[in-house]
Amino acid sequence: MPTDGSGSDTSPRKSALNTLTLLDSGNLHADDLIDRELSSNILHGPDRRLYAELVFGVLRHQARLDFYLRPLLKQPTERLDLPVLLLLRLGLYQICYLDRVPQHAAVYETVELAKQVCPKAKGLINGVLRSFLRQPDLPALPDSVKAPVNRLSVEHSVPAWLANQWLQQFTMDEATGLAAASNAIPQTCLRINSLKTTRPLLLELFSKAGISAAPTVYSPEGITLNEHFRVTDLPGFTEGLFTVQDESSQLIAHLVNPLPGELV
Repeated sequence: MPTDGSGSDTSPRKSALNTLTLLDSGNLHADDLIDRELSSNILHGPDRRLYAELVFGVLRHQARLDFYLRPLLKQPTERLDLPVLLLLRLGLYQICYLDRVPQHAAVYETVELAKQVCPKAKGLINGVLRSFLRQPDLPALPDSVKAPVNRLSVEHSVPAWLANQWLQQFTMDEATGLAAASNAIPQTCLRINSLKTTRPLLLELFSKAGISAAPTVYSPEGITLNEHFRVTDLPGFTEGLFTVQDESSQLIAHLVNPLPGELV
């Protein structure tokens, strides 16, 4: 089974391109589309992680990627055909953020995929990505003093209207921290089914399966996964030993503290 070549229908890059295209075309949610793609079992092993990384990565860093692209293009990004723009974002994301993907491989794989979906633009895509690689340094971000809204928007890929709203309520440091937190990749958090198991027993089950996990800090029923796994593949899922729930949501029941006989 191919693991990386974009010449295959099982390419994680092609799957990522398809998902990003669907997201641009309607009111669809990334989590739902990614789950649907992974549930199809077309991708296997490391390809599954690369696919999810590419989709979430391009979405999380879209504003900065476009900021890097604009000086290298003769037309605004908004005027590019969607497949061309998405391929440029995918290639640039791999160059800037994925250390495990060599830069020349990122360019090659992106151009190979372009030959399938927009062959007339393969020269443009190859030229733009290679021009980016030839730059001695990354383009400087907007000045945080002269253009704070643009700086916050580009650096953390938040909408300009939201950056402006935050800066009206918080200092630049506070708004930057808020933007960084909102763009961070959250850990998967599970809540054990206390009617069927205990947290130590489920942690032991995960450990035997080679899954790195730890108890949550505040919730006595919570477990966080230290890596990203398909939840349905975790031991105990079929048996109903846990559900997916953020730690903050788990704490609500403890704060309400319902007593026997009370209806909540």
